Amino acid sequence: LVSLLLSSPALGSADDLFPSFDVSVAAQGLEQPDGLALHPVSGELYVSEEAAGRISVIRDGRAIPVVSSTFPVGGEVPDYLITAERPRSAWLEGRLLSPEGIAFGPDNRLYVVEDTPRGRLLSFETDASGRYPQAQLVPVPELGEPYAWESLCFGKDGQLFLAGSSFEGSQTWGYSCVLARDTTQTWWMADYGPLASFSALTLMDDEQVLVAGDESVGSLTWWDLEKHREIQTLNQSLGALEGLCVLPDGSVV
Repeated sequence: LVSLLLSSPALGSADDLFPSFDVSVAAQGLEQPDGLALHPVSGELYVSEEAAGRISVIRDGRAIPVVSSTFPVGGEVPDYLITAERPRSAWLEGRLLSPEGIAFGPDNRLYVVEDTPRGRLLSFETDASGRYPQAQLVPVPELGEPYAWESLCFGKDGQLFLAGSSFEGSQTWGYSCVLARDTTQTWWMADYGPLASFSALTLMDDEQVLVAGDESVGSLTWWDLEKHREIQTLNQSLGALEGLCVLPDGSVV
C-alpha cells in the first residue's frame, strides 16, 4: 500500500499543471489490497484484503487486522435469499469471501461487500479494543442474477449505494446494476443493464449527483438522485475503473 503526498508548487509556475508527489510505503505484506476507507472519527485508513478475506487498519506503518475469521453473523435471512446452492448457513458464514468495497456509515459502523457471486453486504460494530468481532447481515433485494458487489458509498443522510455485476459467476456475459437504499430503508435501482460492469461509486459534494464507473467499457455516468435519471455518460475507454473520488474543486479522480 503506497501513500502519495501532493506537493504544492508555487502559484503561477509551470508546475501548476504538473504537481509532484512524495511517495512512501504506508504498509506492506497485504494480500491483494482493494477497498479503502477513512474512519470518520480517528481518520485512520482501513483496507480490505481480498485474497486474505480480512479488513485491516493501517497504524504506525503496519497493517493490523480488525476483521478476520472467524466471527458470528447475526440478522435475519429473508426466505427469498435462501436457495439450494446458497442455504441459510452460507449467508451466516463467519468469514469474509473476497471482501472488496468498504465504507463507514453515518452510524460509524464498518460496511463490507463481497465480490463473489451472491455476495453479502455486512456491517460491523467496533468493540473497546478497536476490532470488529461481530457482523450483521444487511439483506439486499433478490435481483434474479448472482451479483458480486464491488463498491459501496454512503451519503451524509444515510443513503446507501451499491455497485456490482453478475460477470463473476458467468461463463459468457451478465448484468450489472447500481442499487440505492434511501433513508426510509427502501431500495430502488439507479442503473441496470447487460454488457456492463459497474465497479466504482462516489457522490458529488452536494450529494445530489452519484457518479458510477464501469470497468468493462471504461465509462463514467452521472446520476441525478432527486429526479432518478441519468445526466450524462462519458465514454472515453478509461480502462478498468476500480476507484473514484471527488476533489474539492468538483473534479472526479
